[in-house]
Amino acid sequence: MRTTWGIATILTLSLTGCFDTGVETPTFVADDVRVEVPTGNFRSLGGQGEVMELADEVATDVNSWVGELAVGFGEMLAELNKHRPTREDGEWRIYGPFDAEDGEDLSYMVRIEGDESRAAFEVLAGRRGDDEMTIVFAGDLTESDTARTGRIMLDFDAIWELEDLRPEIGAETFGGVIEVSFDREIDSKAKTVELGFDGFRYSNEEEDLEYRDETYLFDRRSDGSGEFHFATWGTFDEEGWSGPERERLTVDMVWDDAEAGRARGRVLEVEGEGDLRFGDIVMEECFDPGFALTWAQVNEPYRGLGGYDEGDASACRLDGSVFGD
Repeated sequence: MRTTWGIATILTLSLTGCFDTGVETPTFVADDVRVEVPTGNFRSLGGQGEVMELADEVATDVNSWVGELAVGFGEMLAELNKHRPTREDGEWRIYGPFDAEDGEDLSYMVRIEGDESRAAFEVLAGRRGDDEMTIVFAGDLTESDTARTGRIMLDFDAIWELEDLRPEIGAETFGGVIEVSFDREIDSKAKTVELGFDGFRYSNEEEDLEYRDETYLFDRRSDGSGEFHFATWGTFDEEGWSGPERERLTVDMVWDDAEAGRARGRVLEVEGEGDLRFGDIVMEECFDPGFALTWAQVNEPYRGLGGYDEGDASACRLDGSVFGD
């Protein structure tokens, strides 16, 4: 997200000279939030599984912007740790406020506190010269010899209120809050990454997304088995089996310690909202340890539209109970 890089650049350019502050907090890295669904070589019976492909696309997309956030905030913390703060407020080191340098009517300030095992930060923004500033980003990170745990919060409602920041998001309209949290073991495969969407919405010329109060989850245990969940709201009128109303799209994957597993994609009408041609759509897929598609099926009567019915369900190493059936 360009906003993160812009704020970090303004802050670091506004600081002069490096000093030994005696404070070196841990910093975020991309591995903290990277999602690694089992994708193998994408071999399949007669083409890649559609749900599996969507799960991989979602993971790749989220890795891009969430990874950029982690790296951006990590570099900001690392750079500010080299400089004496503008002032201190109890345990908080305060940098700024610093005015934007691109003619924008904005000022930024960062608050940091912590030590060699933990860090917390807040990025505030406001109108140039105003005493009132609003938290637009915040986060915290704890590190030990065996684990790293952290959180990053992005307040898009607050960014929307600061009109000069809107072009940095690259959307016509947006709002809501996203919170990214992670918990990972350093010496094993165990990792949990969760994205909480609180009324988040985003639209531009190509996309119109609404996450409402959805949660995105990647949870991998130390033996390599795990699960993945993603949900959003959208329109699917170009597909031929839906009209202009919104439906809820969910993608779920579960895999064992050999990375063989099961995927389920659903398009759902919820509380009377939606206009699917034949009601809810449920697509099921199974894959082997090489991520080869072994079975795929869509529910009737959609099966007659696309012929999505391949393989043998007996080849599935996991049954539908993994999704709570």
